[in-house]
Amino acid sequence: MFSNVSNFRDRYQHAHNKINWHIPDPIKRGRFLDVGCGTGNGVAAAAAHGASLAVGIDRSFGEFGHEFNVDEFPDLCDAVGSNTDSALLLEGNIFDLKMPFPGFDYAMMLDSAEHVPDLERIIKWTSDSLRPGGYLLLDTCPLFYSPVGSHLWHWFPEASDPWAHLKPGFEQRCHDAGIDAWNMDRYRELNKVTHQQIVDMFVGTGFEIIEEHRSKTNPEREALFQRFGSDIDLSTIQKEWLFEDWILLVGRKI
Repeated sequence: MFSNVSNFRDRYQHAHNKINWHIPDPIKRGRFLDVGCGTGNGVAAAAAHGASLAVGIDRSFGEFGHEFNVDEFPDLCDAVGSNTDSALLLEGNIFDLKMPFPGFDYAMMLDSAEHVPDLERIIKWTSDSLRPGGYLLLDTCPLFYSPVGSHLWHWFPEASDPWAHLKPGFEQRCHDAGIDAWNMDRYRELNKVTHQQIVDMFVGTGFEIIEEHRSKTNPEREALFQRFGSDIDLSTIQKEWLFEDWILLVGRKI
């Protein structure tokens, strides 16, 4: 019996909801592309919505070996009630590709935007893979400057140690905590993109923004900053970035 079906089901439902809430019904049944597809949960979700073709691409499925075996993908889809007849997972680095995959009706980047080294180039490649009028749904959390932007929240929880990665001596603290090489590699590859930069990338690569939702500061986060933020160097960081936890954008290719 395949492992981690519960985890896959949760990820699948998350992707299924995003598509259901933010993509028009006629588009859902078109050709779908998941950029940075991870465990393939978005591909399974698009297939369940009736996509005529659901393609996912990720640089290495081996990175998810601790929780996902690509050979088990059909069984995982069966477990959540998704048909894999229209599904395809591709392993490859987009930066190595010479051409986009043209003709898709909609694309998604779900919890992947903060992990790529050149987000604007990825968004441009995705735009080139969409037909005119095609949709791109980007939803990502947490961004780098947020309280748990290191993605190492198991070691540095928001409630007791927020913004740890923005303070002096963080790498030494990671070493002392015994954080493994895989998690440290994932931390070091994170980009430092902000809300406004992502919006500008959408507009600059030819998208009309249809929906925009983003986290904002609130009294609880401000209190957190007053308690834990005194040793953050704000000479190169804008304070407002510290409260930029998530952003969801839906763009339509002009």
